[in-house]
Amino acid sequence: MAEAVMALMHEGIPEEAVCGEAGAWTLRAGKYVLHFTESEFDIYLTQIELF
Repeated sequence: MAEAVMALMHEGIPEEAVCGEAGAWTLRAGKYVLHFTESEFDIYLTQIELF
C-alpha cells in the first residue's frame, strides 16, 4: 500500500483509478482501496479502506 501511495504522489493519477463525484477518486492497491481528491496542483489522500 505504501508503494501505491508514493507512486500516486510522484507519478500522478494512474489510468486504473476510478473518478467519482467532485474530484474524488478511488484506486485499488492490493487488499486496500485508496480514496483521494485532487485540486489544481495537489493530490490529497483522504481514506485508506481495507477491501
